[in-house]
Amino acid sequence: MASMIIAKELHREFRTVKRQPGFLGSIRTLFTRQYNVVRAVDHVSFSIERGELVGYIGPNGAGKSTTLKMLTGVLVPTSGYVETDGLVPHKHRQALANRMGAVFGQRSQLWWDLPLGESFRILKEVYRVPDETYQRNMHAFNELVGLDELLDTPVRQLSLGQRMRGEMVAALLHDPEIVFLDEPLIGLDVVAKERMRQFIAEINRERGVTVILASNDMADVERLCERIIIIDHGRLLYDGTVEELKRRHAPYRTLVVHFGGDYPEIQANGAEPVRRDTRRAWLRFDRTVNPQQLIADLSERYLILLTMVGLVAFWTLELMGFNMIFEFVSLFLSGGLIPLWFLPLWMRRIAEWLPFQSLAHLPLSIYIGKIEGAAIWIALLKQAAWIAVLSATAWLIWKTAERKIIVQGG
Repeated sequence: MASMIIAKELHREFRTVKRQPGFLGSIRTLFTRQYNVVRAVDHVSFSIERGELVGYIGPNGAGKSTTLKMLTGVLVPTSGYVETDGLVPHKHRQALANRMGAVFGQRSQLWWDLPLGESFRILKEVYRVPDETYQRNMHAFNELVGLDELLDTPVRQLSLGQRMRGEMVAALLHDPEIVFLDEPLIGLDVVAKERMRQFIAEINRERGVTVILASNDMADVERLCERIIIIDHGRLLYDGTVEELKRRHAPYRTLVVHFGGDYPEIQANGAEPVRRDTRRAWLRFDRTVNPQQLIADLSERYLILLTMVGLVAFWTLELMGFNMIFEFVSLFLSGGLIPLWFLPLWMRRIAEWLPFQSLAHLPLSIYIGKIEGAAIWIALLKQAAWIAVLSATAWLIWKTAERKIIVQGG
């Protein structure tokens, strides 16, 4: 089977006029021009097979977007040969457009003032998508990214994450065989980014769409791609798997451990200390070492308090919201917010077995002699039972989290 993309000695230069300063310099520039030559892509060669999901990464200005524009036919190479799905892109742009989709993070293919659904219907006519295919794709994409609530909203009123969902669907509406994604996740929040990652992985896995993901965010590429191509200053630096790249250039991982005591010397099988700070230690270990086994070895020798510090940090950050929720629940289920007899019977039954009523009313009820004897003991036993349940739950959470530790370096 022929490769989906073939690039051989792909080269693209841009020439800009070197302007002379001053008025006379401007006149001189009109007649004797000098040029600055920028090699955006410098003799790059690679091939991509059908169905691959490949990361194309590099810093800003490395040549990623320029490469994609040549692969899609937007730019003509200065020299070299490029073939996409058996076609030379700049010579067969119209034929290639029906076979590919593209998302450029800073460019939109949606109509700004029209509802999102209208943009999809226009693209359906542009690509001559059959009604059956259109309905099938819209149903499938709606299940993946949730579009129903957005279809009647003008594109200009969509958030960035919502608009990028629309851009991805627009690029895939006509069942392309290959999709070019140039920074599709730029500027998205954590939730929107994770949703888009899942969408990209799904279309590649379920539909067999070849995906080229250009990004300067290594986290996105590492999460989605098994193979990456690295480019910098227009030159290809690496073409291979993520694991091989780590093995070559980042063979070690770092374990950060918070200890519960002062230990003059820290020893661990398969790791060496590289830094110490009071009760913390940074341990370097080879990627072939199982971090769980390393953590277990440390836990047997030393008291580790990292999870306690993490829980304290968590509760410190979330304390105000947690207190507000606890106070509301306590007031509601104790009858302090509204009388309990207004609640449905099943809620009253639950409230009777929860400690909130006795916590709120028991001291005063005993003091004024409203309840006494057996009722007091029953209430106290309920409280004791709940304390035991909460203590057991906390102990289980602690034991589960006790050996958790921060692992840095992927």
